[in-house]
Amino acid sequence: MRQFELELSRLVRDTIDGPICRIVNDAQTEALRINVLHAPHIASPDDEEMDDIEKVIRENGVSA
Repeated sequence: MRQFELELSRLVRDTIDGPICRIVNDAQTEALRINVLHAPHIASPDDEEMDDIEKVIRENGVSA
């Protein structure tokens, strides 16, 4: 995740605004959503808890 953020930052280093900034922001937002939702899912030993997390993942449109 850290490397992903560093590489995206390089894309917008000299850019103040515009479509590339929007794309980078969207990519970072989606990466954080994936990280926040999938980490507890992977760590959960409980099937019911995993099912609940999967429901939230689907509701948020995050790819598995």
